[in-house]
Amino acid sequence: LIEELKPDVVFIDGIYKLKSAAPGSKYKAHWERTMEVVDEIQELAQEKETGHVVTTQFSREQTKGGKGNGKVGLEHIGFADAIGMNADVVIALLSDDALKAKKEIILKMLKDREDDVKAWTSKFDLEAMDFTQQGEYKDEDVEPSGSGDASVPYAP
Repeated sequence: LIEELKPDVVFIDGIYKLKSAAPGSKYKAHWERTMEVVDEIQELAQEKETGHVVTTQFSREQTKGGKGNGKVGLEHIGFADAIGMNADVVIALLSDDALKAKKEIILKMLKDREDDVKAWTSKFDLEAMDFTQQGEYKDEDVEPSGSGDASVPYAP
């Protein structure tokens, strides 16, 4: 499809759900299979000269019901360290019940090979399709606790 459609960017939602094409992969641990998929996507991106944007999850320790303190870093990406190591840019989307009530979200750069790591707030209104950047999020601001329902209600 990449050769046929020639997209500038390929989006993959839920990289941890993909299966590796490597032989014997189904007998490996989940983190090993995820690492193989990350390597395959990186090779594909270089071969086809396309950007790739992928999503994944944080480990349970950092999310609702876990033992985490709500602070997130590359080490908290679930399933494989290879995701954080290989990525050029990693952005965490952070929310809690208070932010959801205001239809806002915090976007925090966890890694950027080209620039300083930053954070900002944005509208996150799926009904109005409003994702307008609100402003810079400063380090002294309190980070969301990670508590609350992770689902976002949406009715088209």
